[in-house]
Amino acid sequence: MSTPLDHRTLEGAYLLKSAQEATVRVARAWLLRFLRWGGGASNRLLVGVLFEDIGLRLSHATVDECAAWLADQGYIRIEVFEITTAYRLTRLGDDVARGIVVNPGVEPIRLCDVEADETVINGLRAR
Repeated sequence: MSTPLDHRTLEGAYLLKSAQEATVRVARAWLLRFLRWGGGASNRLLVGVLFEDIGLRLSHATVDECAAWLADQGYIRIEVFEITTAYRLTRLGDDVARGIVVNPGVEPIRLCDVEADETVINGLRAR
């Protein structure tokens, strides 16, 4: 029988930190993919709902931190309006979302993910 992971131990703290970093890399990749699905832009609240829909329960602060990091890399632009914040995909961000450009801070986008995204995007355009 294994013992539960204790975050107070060095091993437990390391594993927790690694899991948190992996989650952030995945969240950054999904944020880029969501923006591709939305024609290159989306508002902050909708992005939060999309994360919930795929089973990633992230705080608003985590989503904001992911967006700020992506903006610092030049992958998105953050536009603040009076009542909302919008994220806009840049050309470089689209390349990352399609797996053409790889950054260790973003979970790699697999070809099968890009193909699935194209199916979603084409379905949305057909409406």
